[in-house]
Amino acid sequence: MEARETLVRIVLVALLLYAAACLLASRRELYAAGREEQALSARLEAIEQENLAVGRHLTEGWSEEELEALARERLGLVLPGDRVFRFPSENPEEAPGVDRSAGRISETRQTERIIHGVADR
Repeated sequence: MEARETLVRIVLVALLLYAAACLLASRRELYAAGREEQALSARLEAIEQENLAVGRHLTEGWSEEELEALARERLGLVLPGDRVFRFPSENPEEAPGVDRSAGRISETRQTERIIHGVADR
């Protein structure tokens, strides 16, 4: 009988350790899900604020300054008289004209930076 009781105790301890390991893994997953929920909540709040701003612009209209800023920032448009400076990319891996076999940037494709303002005449 004593061998049987020892075996039962060993099995019970093993089951208890397994249950504790499963509980610990579940806690880690719950913690990670909580962090992800916080990040998604913050993102949702930012998107809701942006939606409110867009709705306000739809009802009130866009000012000329806002339209110009959007055209410059998102579309890369320039006004007559603006100066456009072209510089080689700081990170050759991100440049579209990278010749990977030779490790150099082709001269025809370069990063474009726009300096806004009227050029001196």
